[in-house]
Amino acid sequence: MAKSSYSKLDIVGIILAMLFLLGLALWFTQYAQKHTGFVTSAAYLSSVPAEGKHIHVDSIESYWIKRNGKVYPAAKITISPQSSTGALRTFFRSNVGDTPKPSKVVGDSNTLRVKDGKFSNDSHTIEVVCTKGLESEADFLAYRNQDDYRWVIELREAKEGSRSASDFNSLAQAPISPLILSPAEK
Repeated sequence: MAKSSYSKLDIVGIILAMLFLLGLALWFTQYAQKHTGFVTSAAYLSSVPAEGKHIHVDSIESYWIKRNGKVYPAAKITISPQSSTGALRTFFRSNVGDTPKPSKVVGDSNTLRVKDGKFSNDSHTIEVVCTKGLESEADFLAYRNQDDYRWVIELREAKEGSRSASDFNSLAQAPISPLILSPAEK
């Protein structure tokens, strides 16, 4: 059996150097987060399932659809039968994540009535489609092939009959999946 050519002092020195480098890496990560706005988790992560005061969201299935040469974000929202009566307002946002452009609401908001845990279509599930989207499938492909930002759907809830934006409280958000569904797949 061959004897190690390192002395105990050498081994202790190597271990201390490795610990110093590890500490330096941890310090740099914290410094970068604090001073450069470096984010370690995506701002567009899903917060579903979500429980609100009136409405409980079980799932949000999101996708894109093609209409008249344009590509629009859409989502199927499923609420729990245990939801009570209230209003659910949906917004689509672009540029959520690591981008120099601020996040902004795109298209019109939708206010959906929920009564006894069901939407106005007498179901626990409803589809909402944004009124604005991307101009072409080429724009969509460029969007799909990057990871810096995503479109998201944001849900806000309020008691039944609410109309003012200040009455609605944040409930959930989910990123829009970068997939185009054909009409047969929906």
